[in-house]
Amino acid sequence: MVLDNALETAFRFFNLPMNEKAKYMSNDVHKPVRYGTSIKDGEDKIQFWRVFLKLYAHPLNEWIGQWPSNPPDYK
Repeated sequence: MVLDNALETAFRFFNLPMNEKAKYMSNDVHKPVRYGTSIKDGEDKIQFWRVFLKLYAHPLNEWIGQWPSNPPDYK
């Protein structure tokens, strides 16, 4: 149940309009919250596309304030 709710909320984040997600875009890999996309070439010449949201989470009380506030229940 907890995992299902977490995945559902994450899907809602990725379904937000681009201007909402763009608030977290950065090329700085050290940002505690970072949204981005990338392409990686596999050994067999297949390209892998990924869209990600990276969050620092430990200890949670130090980082949760920087997490997205949209969707409202993300935190």
